[in-house]
Amino acid sequence: MLNNTLLSSVTVKLPPSIFPNCGKIAFLRPRNVQFRLRIYHTLKPFNIACKKGTPNLSYRYLHIDRKNVAHNSKKTISYLNIPNLLTVSRIVCAPLIGYNLIHEQLVSALYLFCYSCVTDLLDGQLARKFNLQTPLGSVLDPAADKLLMLVTTIALTIPSGPCLIPLPIATVILGRDLVLAGNSFYHRYKSMQRAYAGGFSTKQFFDIFSYPSIVVQPTTISKWNTFFQMIYLGTGIVILTLQYSLGKDDEEDESKPNNKKKLLQWAHNFMYIGGYAIIVTGLWSGASYFVGIKNTMKYLK
Repeated sequence: MLNNTLLSSVTVKLPPSIFPNCGKIAFLRPRNVQFRLRIYHTLKPFNIACKKGTPNLSYRYLHIDRKNVAHNSKKTISYLNIPNLLTVSRIVCAPLIGYNLIHEQLVSALYLFCYSCVTDLLDGQLARKFNLQTPLGSVLDPAADKLLMLVTTIALTIPSGPCLIPLPIATVILGRDLVLAGNSFYHRYKSMQRAYAGGFSTKQFFDIFSYPSIVVQPTTISKWNTFFQMIYLGTGIVILTLQYSLGKDDEEDESKPNNKKKLLQWAHNFMYIGGYAIIVTGLWSGASYFVGIKNTMKYLK
């Protein structure tokens, strides 16, 4: 709630010719000779300087929700929190994983991939438990997942790499994520048109920190598909690591029991079965985003 001791409760009707998309409630506070007109948005306050009640017309356009002008005005969303930092760290790890896989730095790739999987689970738990969910986090989290899946899949599929993933499975993984990425850009554009009807630039379109306009909520089947992809790709990295380790053990006596060979065979069988789970859940989750679009893409007013 607003602090009435700091703001005088003055209700004014804003001229529609000057503020065409603003509500009727504003608060005036004396400050020396000038007045400061403070219009409260659902996300953060937006200040316009005034002199003796005359608005300064050189203001940045901002759409104001008529119903929620005076609500949630004191609390400003902080994007610099632990869940978002963990998500950003996953984005940084993705290209490093691809580089290490292509250059056969398999142990480093495995450690980075495990770190990305753990932080993917951890950042969501922290955000929900401590109420640190933000529009930025809802966009960055699936973007980090898609980047991790894309980079790892390409590194395990390209001819110059290990060629471990069959082309049909790689097509499902890459195709689904690319289609969903294009769908996200489309709804970002539509939500910006709705939230900032006065127009926006390309820089503002990509500035999701200052101009949040949409909240992405993944479906349950999409979460399962991401989980299966992580297990599937992680198993692939484990297979490469075991093969590399067995290659260094060639000088040992072949009659000696080698548990690594048994584990390698088990991993191959698991990856073969997991490929079918990737295809089924991948196609299902891709369709769920289009069928239930109202539940997965929520525009900010």
